[in-house]
Amino acid sequence: MRAIHEAGGQGFHVAGDAREASTAKAVVEAVSARFGGVDVLVNNVGGMFPSAATRITPGGWSAVMRANFDTAVNFAQAVAPGMLARGGVIVNVASVAGITASPAAAHYGAAKAAIINLTQTLALEWAPRVRVNCVAPDFIRTEGTDHLMSAADRRRMRSLIPLRRLGRPLDVANVVAFLASDMASFVTGQAIIIDGGALHRSRLEFMPNVP
Repeated sequence: MRAIHEAGGQGFHVAGDAREASTAKAVVEAVSARFGGVDVLVNNVGGMFPSAATRITPGGWSAVMRANFDTAVNFAQAVAPGMLARGGVIVNVASVAGITASPAAAHYGAAKAAIINLTQTLALEWAPRVRVNCVAPDFIRTEGTDHLMSAADRRRMRSLIPLRRLGRPLDVANVVAFLASDMASFVTGQAIIIDGGALHRSRLEFMPNVP
């Protein structure tokens, strides 16, 4: 919040459980009261716990689905009446895990795959008034993820990424800003992968070397 104010913006918060539709409705009402409506929605709520698929309980599956998918549905539905009337942009935060296999994260991958499909479907249903896209980052280094991996793990990951570095939060934020801007005015229904080329790395190993 401080960074927003220091940059000359206006920021405030609304307390509530983002997994509940009532919270999404309250947030949209509060924003609309202050600023006259919602022009851009970025759905960036998520979380998971690693687990083999055979060990994920119904409760665990539901918890991950609610946090990652239900929140996006709740907020998209909450902004829909205003955006469909006056226009707007939605950017959902998915994951590479929703595009390709992610061992020990079947619940998380399924939730992120659902977000990608939701993005594509809403892009068609809500055009031409609302553009809907999503970003699909791979591993992004943050203070939180630093607790999950050792320095050796991070070095190994860097060696596997064609761009030879880990992703940074700004790498994701820049793509989100682009999709939310008029520069992307002819882009909708897309899932933009942000992974330094890692998803395609196996082709370097499978195909013969090119001189």
